[in-house]
Amino acid sequence: MTMQDLLLDAVEQRVLRQLDVQFAMMIAADQPAVMLAAALLSKDAGEGHVCLPLSRLVVDEKMPPVLQSCFALLGDKVDWQKILRESSAVGPGDNQAPLILTGERLYLNRLWRNELTVARFFSETNAPLPCDEAQLRQTLDRLFDSGEATDWQKVAAAKAAGSPDTAFRRAAMPYSSGGAHREGRGASDRITGRCDATAAAHPGAACAFPG
Repeated sequence: MTMQDLLLDAVEQRVLRQLDVQFAMMIAADQPAVMLAAALLSKDAGEGHVCLPLSRLVVDEKMPPVLQSCFALLGDKVDWQKILRESSAVGPGDNQAPLILTGERLYLNRLWRNELTVARFFSETNAPLPCDEAQLRQTLDRLFDSGEATDWQKVAAAKAAGSPDTAFRRAAMPYSSGGAHREGRGASDRITGRCDATAAAHPGAACAFPG
């Protein structure tokens, strides 16, 4: 069986959506490996994930048999970086390719562009403000008085107020304090996407994950 046959079987078994397979066949009909990666990326995007880590492009005994067959068709050793970078369907983010590969993560072009827009917004409109350290200490002492030897909420507030990466922390705030664990891979993907996009929009910028 061909990759197209297997992917269509996956649709029949409701493992993939028709949209996922039609998209993959449209952009990579003659590239089985890229076709599989595109279908899985589309499926993940439909479930709310921003990107597809290349580490997930391996056979997993927990995945449906039809997907295991897809990976078996490609053989044991697949150099995903090489295959994707050589495909006309994949770009580094500076062209109109339908898929974007940055580092070890694959994005749909539309979602990658969305990440860039958000990253640029926070980088350009949320520059750190001058900080009066004495006033800041006085304000924190008034707001945080737990009586504990180390008030970690106060520490976090002080770091956010004075840190040069405050803009990024503000962007990631909904996923801090364990939020990424509660929401699963989708939330952590969104944080990762912000980092990738910030690095692309502003080379040399450092992204810090909130603690």
